[in-house]
Amino acid sequence: MARIEAGDIQIAISQVIVSEILEHVSDHVDKAEKAYARFKRDTSITRIITDPDIKVVVNEVDWQAVKTAAIASVNSFFATPGVNVLRIGNEDAGGVFADYFARQPPFGEGKKKSEFPDSFAMKALLRHAQSEKCKIAVISEDGDWKKACIDNSELIHCPSIEQVVDYCQKAEAVHHNEIRQLLEVHRDKLQLAVIESFKDRGFYWNSDAGYDSEVDETYDEEIESWPWSVIAIEEGWAEIAGDALIHFRSTAIYPDPDSGYRDPDTKELVFFGQVHATLVSRITVQVQVKVNVDSLRQNTLQMDELTVNDDRDIWFCDDEIEEIRRDSDTFDE
Repeated sequence: MARIEAGDIQIAISQVIVSEILEHVSDHVDKAEKAYARFKRDTSITRIITDPDIKVVVNEVDWQAVKTAAIASVNSFFATPGVNVLRIGNEDAGGVFADYFARQPPFGEGKKKSEFPDSFAMKALLRHAQSEKCKIAVISEDGDWKKACIDNSELIHCPSIEQVVDYCQKAEAVHHNEIRQLLEVHRDKLQLAVIESFKDRGFYWNSDAGYDSEVDETYDEEIESWPWSVIAIEEGWAEIAGDALIHFRSTAIYPDPDSGYRDPDTKELVFFGQVHATLVSRITVQVQVKVNVDSLRQNTLQMDELTVNDDRDIWFCDDEIEEIRRDSDTFDE
């Protein structure tokens, strides 16, 4: 946003992507509503607390109002000076269908009909670049978009917005390249620091079978990829940012519903077996950290203000089960 306000960069975003973003925002509010309902259920024990010095407040939330406010906030961003929403023109349709039948990007060899929205977005970007006599950096990890950028000189492929900001600071380009090279020597230490930031989080399994289980053990944490960029240099400190893809493998245990019976005397439901599940998940988080440039040149690493932008608990789901084992398999009926 600072770069937009300074006039260093502008954003060109097609109406197709605007619609997709608004749909995602709406979906995220729906997910938040479900998570909040689970939270209210799990904290219902607090209703019995009568001590006035213990503040426990679980409010009702108007989720429709939340959704309206969230969408309004996003729309206000689209109205920001320097953010250009590109309308889809009728003149784009002919080129889109020509690319589809010719199997050109983003459709590829399979003539993927699902790529029509991307194709319309691509035509809008190309039209804007040609009319403004400029180049547009396309931020996407999609291979079809990457190929389209190779085939169209007006488009430059970038994997992250941080890399765009990095490229825009041309006067510092040589300095930035030096810092990135020095950082590579300390990649393991930086990645370990990011993994350490997860140690205070909760890890839970939201089972489709109806059992919410706290994960017993998390291991094999590793960063699968972290392409970072230098987004600012100030007073001897370089600010590094990028999206880190983090892998987790965990185990969770919960009562086996197939091993349960109701005690005839107490009428309580009793389970004689457990389910052991191995769960595998990958999440992407944005990481920002400041590193001291002089320390890098001395082959040491001095860093400060490491933040991971998403500090929520990690919830696994049933489609992330790698292996499942039941203790009850060893019991006779």
